[in-house]
Amino acid sequence: MSDWTDMTLDDVAYIQIGGTPSREISAYWASTPDSGFPWVSIADLKENVIVETKERITEKGILHSNVKPISAGTLIMSFKLSIGRAALAGVDLYTNEAIAAIKPKDTRIYSELLYYVLPIVAQNAITDTAVKGATLNKASLGKLSFRVPSECRKQKKIVKILNTIDRTIAKTEALIEKYQQIKAGLMHDLFTRGIGADGKLRSPREEAPELYQETAIGWIPKEWKIKSLAEACDWYSGGTPSRKIVIIGMVMCLGFHLKI
Repeated sequence: MSDWTDMTLDDVAYIQIGGTPSREISAYWASTPDSGFPWVSIADLKENVIVETKERITEKGILHSNVKPISAGTLIMSFKLSIGRAALAGVDLYTNEAIAAIKPKDTRIYSELLYYVLPIVAQNAITDTAVKGATLNKASLGKLSFRVPSECRKQKKIVKILNTIDRTIAKTEALIEKYQQIKAGLMHDLFTRGIGADGKLRSPREEAPELYQETAIGWIPKEWKIKSLAEACDWYSGGTPSRKIVIIGMVMCLGFHLKI
């Protein structure tokens, strides 16, 4: 990999830290979603591109604080609390002091490659000897080192591949969400209408009221009966052995082991 280059973030990018206007002065904070300017906190770093934010600040808030403008297309990344959450600014915006804006100095580094590289490097930096024992700040961010292809053309090729994977993941997640909604709707129908003798869902009560009966838990098919959980099954509960005696034994199942 002789065509790859080691570099630090300070070598190739400008680092800018955000700020927070005083919350004691309401005039610094926009009161409606369509007023003021986007102000990014870590809670907003959930999408790849940031366009909307939970909070917005006013011109007065900008003038009377240390916030700095960040232009659209700039990489932003959290470096405190939740370290390594990254996104691209979809519009001109501002950020709080837990987020750094990172802008390449020249063509040695492709901004979108930093979007993929920096979160990993930043998270690893917590135990990296170069910044060990230090809280990430502007100085330690600048010391973050990484290796990338020397040619920007190759950097862009890597980004293209990763973007393709991200799009595939997004489409898959959208399909999963769609089918989860379909499943939820089907389960509702199955547990309120049930299956008829023909093996199909019964007609809804609005179309065939004669097939249903009103009960304490709502309308259910006439042939269904209501039972308490105690009537329908046997109950067993677990226990916790003394923690003072430690021996090798059977695997114990706890509540957090259960996944649905």
